[in-house]
Amino acid sequence: MSVRKILSARAARPQVEGMMEALVHAAVFIGGSDGRFGEEELNVFIDSMREVVSSAVGEQALEDLASTGRLLDQARVARRELQLKGEPAFLVGLAARFPPHFARDGLVLAYRIVLADGKVTDKEAAAFEALAAAMGLELAETQVLKQLALQSETASKGGHKGTSIEQVRELESRGWKQLKGDDFDAGAQFDQGGGARLTVELDSGESVLHVNVQDAAGQGPHLRLFFGDSLPAVLAVLDGLKASLLPSTIGQKLPALRAVCTELFVEHEGHFTRL
Repeated sequence: MSVRKILSARAARPQVEGMMEALVHAAVFIGGSDGRFGEEELNVFIDSMREVVSSAVGEQALEDLASTGRLLDQARVARRELQLKGEPAFLVGLAARFPPHFARDGLVLAYRIVLADGKVTDKEAAAFEALAAAMGLELAETQVLKQLALQSETASKGGHKGTSIEQVRELESRGWKQLKGDDFDAGAQFDQGGGARLTVELDSGESVLHVNVQDAAGQGPHLRLFFGDSLPAVLAVLDGLKASLLPSTIGQKLPALRAVCTELFVEHEGHFTRL
């Protein structure tokens, strides 16, 4: 599940607010590891957070979810708590703030907030790894999340909005059904028979295509394809595989996607890998 989808969940507003607060505390913990505790540094973090959240959920939701005043208040509370408790005790409480289904995407977003000021120091990277470990992640997957954060942040700087939306909508002329939703810009679904389906959801601002390969029970891997300038080729491959790209065949089919995709990440059963 993408960050945009999670933070667009209007029906679960208290949960969404809790996730935002967890992100603020994570940013303060990671940045604080390098001695960034002053008001000026907090303001830089808040600006970075607003930039990243805006990229993930859009300008319309920004003030609703991440007003500057609210974020600064939460950051000051987190800073004070970190100073009083110390890093080990603060870390235990911080890890518990992230709901399990949000943990990995939350970590990616937290790392992007730190990345947004242009660099990540060794101490910040170590703090991020400590947080991930406290949340039960192995170091190898933590490195994948760093790569995903870096790719997401880079792609968000040069989103492909208008043309990419139209390209996804063109799938409707090839036997796909249109999907509509507030948490993606354009989407399409192909019914493979027997309840199995292939869906694509475009986040144009981040130049990423979310592809869900689902069996009749709605289970299967979630692909994140960073397409850069190659969206037409990616969509052409997906269209060619639409009847045969199944959870049981994905290992055989992924090389065709990898050949035309800038970066490809797979999320399955709560874990991320990079291909």
